[in-house]
Amino acid sequence: MKRIGGGILLLFTALCTLQAQVSDNDVLLIVGDDTTTVGAFTRMHAKNAKQTQGISYQQSLRDYLDLYVIFRLKVKAAEDAGFDTLPVIQDELYNYRAQAAEPYMMDADMKERLVLEAYDHFGYDVHARHILFALSENAAPSDTLKAYKLAMSVRDSILKGADFAQMAYRHSDEVARRKKRGAVAFTGREGDLGYFTSFGMVYPFEHAVYNMKVGEISKPLRTRFGYHIIQLLDKQKALGKVSIAHILVKETAADTTEGAKAAVKDKIDEAYDRLEQGDAFEATARYYSEDAATAEKGGLLPEFTVNRMMPEVVAAVYGLKPETYSKPIHTRLGWQIIYLYNATGVESLETLRPEIEYRIRTNRDVRAEMPLQSFAQKLMREYGMKENQDVYTTFVKTLVTDDILKGRWVYDATNKFYQKTLFVYDGKSVPLSDFAQYLFEKQRAANDGTKETVVHKHYELYKNSYAFQDEIQKLDRKYPEFKELMDEYRDGIYLFEMMNERVWAKASLDTAGLEAFYEEHKANYMWPKKADAVLVIYDVREAETDKVRKWITKAYASGKTDAAQLQKEADKKFGAGAVRVEEGQYAPGESLFLDRIAWEEGVSNDILSGESLKAFAIIRGIIPEKQKQLEEVRGIVITDYQNYLDTMWVRELRARYPVLINESLFRRLNGR
Repeated sequence: MKRIGGGILLLFTALCTLQAQVSDNDVLLIVGDDTTTVGAFTRMHAKNAKQTQGISYQQSLRDYLDLYVIFRLKVKAAEDAGFDTLPVIQDELYNYRAQAAEPYMMDADMKERLVLEAYDHFGYDVHARHILFALSENAAPSDTLKAYKLAMSVRDSILKGADFAQMAYRHSDEVARRKKRGAVAFTGREGDLGYFTSFGMVYPFEHAVYNMKVGEISKPLRTRFGYHIIQLLDKQKALGKVSIAHILVKETAADTTEGAKAAVKDKIDEAYDRLEQGDAFEATARYYSEDAATAEKGGLLPEFTVNRMMPEVVAAVYGLKPETYSKPIHTRLGWQIIYLYNATGVESLETLRPEIEYRIRTNRDVRAEMPLQSFAQKLMREYGMKENQDVYTTFVKTLVTDDILKGRWVYDATNKFYQKTLFVYDGKSVPLSDFAQYLFEKQRAANDGTKETVVHKHYELYKNSYAFQDEIQKLDRKYPEFKELMDEYRDGIYLFEMMNERVWAKASLDTAGLEAFYEEHKANYMWPKKADAVLVIYDVREAETDKVRKWITKAYASGKTDAAQLQKEADKKFGAGAVRVEEGQYAPGESLFLDRIAWEEGVSNDILSGESLKAFAIIRGIIPEKQKQLEEVRGIVITDYQNYLDTMWVRELRARYPVLINESLFRRLNGR
C-alpha cells in the first residue's frame, strides 16, 4: 500500500468527488496512513467476493468493502508490529517470490521454438543406432581430444565399408558395459536403439537424428554421456499409439540345427496359409501362437508406442493398413505375423502442448536449461555484464587448488585479492569473494576432470544465478501483475501470522481466558430438554387408527413401554411390518412427530405426517435442560472465544486507526 501525508487526507474526498470518471488510480480507502486505490479494491473484489443470488452488484461491493476494511486494519497492525522484519516471514516471501518468478525467468521465444520443434518431431518415428565413446562432462581437454579422435577413426572405418554393428561391438562403451556383466556374443544388433520419437533421447541426440538423412553416418556428436557416432536407419510418419495382435512361433537358443529352424518356419508358414485361405486371425492365433499370455485373446497385445516394441515389429506395422496382417517376420523371439487393429497417429498441437511444455520444463536435459540459459544471456547483455578475465584467471591458477576435485577446497577470506571485482553487472561491482563463497558451498567431489573445468562449470552457473536473482528483485517494477501477486501474498502471510497470534493460538493456549469466557457465557452451552419417548408409527392403509389407539392405550395402562416388547405385540396383532415401534430421548427438532405435540407424560393423540403416515407417542418422562461442562464442548467454546477475540481486536483496531472511505466514489463504482 502507498503511504500518504496528512495534507492528502484533507483533500481526499473533495478531489475524488470532482472527477467525472472513476479511475483505477483514484484513492477509495485510507486505513491509518495506507491507501487503497479503486483498481486494487475492484481486483480483490473480483477474485474473492461471492456473488449471492438476489443481491445486487452494488450490495456485493458494499458487503465486500466491510470485510476488506477489516482485512486492511489487520494488515496495518501486522506492519506496525514489525512482522515484515521477521526472518521466518522474509524467508517464506523470498521462496514464494522465486517460485512465482519462474514464468518470467525464461526466453519465451526459445521455449516456443522448442515446443514447435518437439511437436514436429512427434510427427515422425525414427530408427537409429549409435556407437558411444563415454566421456565425462568434466573431462580434461586431453581426454576429450582422445575420445574425439577415436570416434573419428571409427567413423572413417565405417565410411570405408566396415560393418556398423561390428564396430559397435568392438568400440562402444555401451556394449562394453554389457560385456562386463557377462560374455556377450555378437548379434548384429549392437548399438540399435529401435524406433523412438520426441523426448525419446537426450536433446542433442534427438536434434541431430531428426536432421539426418536415412542411411547417413554422423560426425562425432557430444552429449552428457560422451561422443556418439549415429546412423539413421529409418524415418516414418508417426504411428502414435498402436494396437496389434500377433501369432508367435518361438525360436529358442536350442533351435540351432537347420531342421529345428525349418520346423519353426514351417509352422509360421502354415499359420500364414490358413490366414490366406480366409481363416479369422483370432482363431488362427489361438491355434498356432506359442505366446501363452496372448494366444487365448486372439493374439491381442497391450497398446504400445514405437519405443516399446522391437524394431522389426514396428517396421512391419508401417506397411499395414488397419485390419490387415503382415507376412511372417523374423525377430529375436522367433517368427511372428502381425495384425494391425489401429494406429492413432499424432494428436493436434493444441492437445499435446500442455504435455510438451511439461516435459520441456521437467526434462533432465539441456532442453529444460536452454530457455533459462538464453534468458540469462539476454539479461547479461541488457545490464552490460563486464567480466574481469584477469581476476578470474589468477583465481583459478593460484588460489584454487586440486582439493576442489575432492570437495575439500577452502579459501582465505582475509586475502585482499578476493576484494577485487570479478564482474560488473548493471553498474554494480561484484567481488571475487562472493563467487569464492559460492564455490566453497557448492563444491563436491568429482570423479574426473580438472580444477579448471570444475571451476568453469560453477562460474557459469554462478553468473546465471546472479542475473536471475537480480532480475527477480526487479520484477515488481517491470510487471504490475507480479507486484500485485506479491502484495497479496505478503498481506496474506501478515494476516495469517497476526490472526494466529491474536486469535487462533491465543484461544487455544489461554486456558484462564477460555474458562472465564465459558463461565460468562454458560447459558449458551446447555443440553436441551428432551422427551424420553416411544413412537408407534404406522400407515393408515395397513393399520386402523382406532385399533392402534386401543392397543397402545391398553399396553401403556398395563405398564408396557419397552419398544422391543411392543414391536413383538404389534407384529402379531397387525402383521409384520405394519407398525414400527421406536424409542429414544428426543430433543426439539429430532422428531417430526414429537415436534407437533405438547410434551406431557402418557399416550398422545394420533399425529399425522404426510397423507397416510401416523404415529402415537408414549412420553415416558421429560428430561430437563442440563448444563454442558467445558470439556464436553471445548471445541465449540474455543471457536466462540476466537470469534469474541477477533471482534474485540477489530474494535481495538478501529479505535487505533482512522478509516476513511470516499463514499461518493464508491457509489459510482456500480457504473464501471
